[in-house]
Amino acid sequence: MSQMRQKVGETRTGPVVIHGLSFVIFVGVGLILVTILTSLERHLIPVRWEDDPLKVIGICIMIVFLHELSHYVAYLRVAKLDRNDVYLGFDKRWLVLFCGCRVPITVSNQRKALMAPLITTGIACTFVFCLSLSYWSAIALSFTFGTCAKDIVDFVKLRKFSGDCIIAGCRGSIGTSSIFETMPQ
Repeated sequence: MSQMRQKVGETRTGPVVIHGLSFVIFVGVGLILVTILTSLERHLIPVRWEDDPLKVIGICIMIVFLHELSHYVAYLRVAKLDRNDVYLGFDKRWLVLFCGCRVPITVSNQRKALMAPLITTGIACTFVFCLSLSYWSAIALSFTFGTCAKDIVDFVKLRKFSGDCIIAGCRGSIGTSSIFETMPQ
């Protein structure tokens, strides 16, 4: 029995909105963490400040790469895609690294792939923050949550669709995906 696909929706997330939301989350989480560290300092718990800004910039770049690598691995493992079906790219217009699929996958698998970076990099940075109690780890942790902003927005948008629906990204248009329902013919 062959199956037809009927388009049931589309998700769009503009880069300007995402960059703004990422900045707000980065600053908000950062302020909360700095407040915690300042409070700890007042209670005679030593808190370190990293005086090498290049180290902090390098860590932030590494977080972005690990974030996209988490998507890549999730597509391979969860959606069981071949390496040729998943790609990493860089959008020069918005200066963002991204990961995508060349083939459609289920909405359920897309949701799991969207949450992979939040779980992996979020847990790792939280662990480092708790162990080091330093301002650079606070910056790294808040940056991690900032980089996950688009994933969280997309996850919430996909909640209204059945997990069995098929999602196909629009190549060349970051943040736009079409959702299809598979129907028996």
